[in-house]
Amino acid sequence: EIRGVIRYLVWKGKTPVEVYNEVKTAYGDKAMNRTSVFKWCREFKNGRTSVHDDQRSGRPSIVTDEIV
Repeated sequence: EIRGVIRYLVWKGKTPVEVYNEVKTAYGDKAMNRTSVFKWCREFKNGRTSVHDDQRSGRPSIVTDEIV
């Protein structure tokens, strides 16, 4: 949800500092940290559209019937 807000604010032309301040105001203690907000601002400014994590290789974090 917060990433969607960040994407929207970047689209509106807000700077990373402005985005962080708005996120902090809206979400308080549950807000994303400053470093993460700046990272996502950079990603969206560079053309990223997805708010979801990228696929990663390595061991899965959960076990399902397909894995076993």
